[in-house]
Amino acid sequence: MPENDRRPSGHDAGLAVAYVASGEMEALTVKSVLEAAGIEATLKMEAVTKLLAMTIDGLGAVEILVPVERLEEARAIVNTPAEVVEDPDVGTSDDGGS
Repeated sequence: MPENDRRPSGHDAGLAVAYVASGEMEALTVKSVLEAAGIEATLKMEAVTKLLAMTIDGLGAVEILVPVERLEEARAIVNTPAEVVEDPDVGTSDDGGS
């Protein structure tokens, strides 16, 4: 089975790896994006991940698991760059110009 089509076994059966994050903060961000799109996501990490602020030779990596039937959709979301939304009110003041 190719590396990016890994499917966990045991209690994670029915889930597939949609993304591998470089730490817990990145993983939580990706999980939030997927859940906002209506895709249930689960994080799988080793205990050492909590201790490391970065990934070293795979240590600290966090797998984001999604239901197999939503895998392609999840990967498309994760691999689509975010759009910058400019707020016309940023940098303006409501104090009447004083």
